[in-house]
Amino acid sequence: MFRIPASRKILVSVLLSLLALPVLNSCATVTGGKADLEALGEAVDKFHMAIRWEEYKAASGFIPQQQRKQFWDDMDLFQRRVRVMDFKVRDILAREGSWSAEVIVQCRFYHTNDPQLHTKTLQQEWRYMEKGKVWLVTRHDLESLILHNAPE
Repeated sequence: MFRIPASRKILVSVLLSLLALPVLNSCATVTGGKADLEALGEAVDKFHMAIRWEEYKAASGFIPQQQRKQFWDDMDLFQRRVRVMDFKVRDILAREGSWSAEVIVQCRFYHTNDPQLHTKTLQQEWRYMEKGKVWLVTRHDLESLILHNAPE
């Protein structure tokens, strides 16, 4: 019977593992990986909970630095005119080959001068920032709630 020495078995196993590693790594990069989508889902939930409870400082942590001034201007107006009842994530559409995603969110809210409950679907853009290893919202569309069926 033919016998393969143990040292050769180890060498062959190591070589096969090294050959398979780039293939496995490329699959994770293209799909964004399950962990990356879970991290995006958690970031989306935290951002919307912060908006819901008017914790705008916490929400601003999910806004890119160069967009924060506009975010604060929007939130100053938003805080005076809109109250959010709840958010429901409808869909997360990861873009293949890039670190971005479109997030579809349904929002129930009312205007402070009119207690009628409204529902609006928001389309948001999220991007993964490699430098900080964090998902940030680059287009939140919350300003559309101010204008949605706003009473005169």
